Amino acid sequence: MASVLPKLSLFLAIGFSAGTVLAQPVPAPPPSSPPSPDAAEPTSEGEEVETIPELPPVPFMIPDEILEYFYQNPDGLDICPGVNALPFRLGSFAYPLGPEAELVQLLCYRAAYQGGYNFFRYQETDGEVTVEPLEFSGFEMGARGELVEAQIREIIGELEYQPAEGILSVFTKDRGVGDCGTFVKYEWDGTQFNAIEYRAKSECDGNSIEPQEYPQLYP
Repeated sequence: MASVLPKLSLFLAIGFSAGTVLAQPVPAPPPSSPPSPDAAEPTSEGEEVETIPELPPVPFMIPDEILEYFYQNPDGLDICPGVNALPFRLGSFAYPLGPEAELVQLLCYRAAYQGGYNFFRYQETDGEVTVEPLEFSGFEMGARGELVEAQIREIIGELEYQPAEGILSVFTKDRGVGDCGTFVKYEWDGTQFNAIEYRAKSECDGNSIEPQEYPQLYP
């Protein structure tokens, strides 16, 4: 028995010593560099997902401070009469109108195939805001198909404004397929918009042509 104890003690000493060596900490790998901001993000399974690029800003989208002014003064400015809602931000614009003012186009509602808009002249000078509702000097179709002069507050249709020329083009559909309706051009004269061209196609016959090619009724 005496001969066994020295061997056992020697075995324990060797095992303890070996275990101590194996327990030494393994140096951690050097930290990797942070990923590039444009790099794809890994998923939980390790797969990479492409990042979605940001969309470019929409030209002439209405600034928040201008839209907020209209939101705070809906009754005093008579915004979107007959519509029980505030104008939409998406679809509303502010264009330069002369050296100091802006033309504000507010989307009051969006129907099935076209929208309804109000226009304002907006000017801020030394912190004081002046807003003027705009009417359009144009035409409406009479009961017998004749043109009748009219002052128009609400513009309905698909709009395109050219700030450099001060010309607003309006295509108003009579029905969703767009095979009939009116096409009107208005020009800013420094005070108001006046109709300078009026075209109409009254036959909803399924034959869709460019509204700029509708029969011209004015001038």
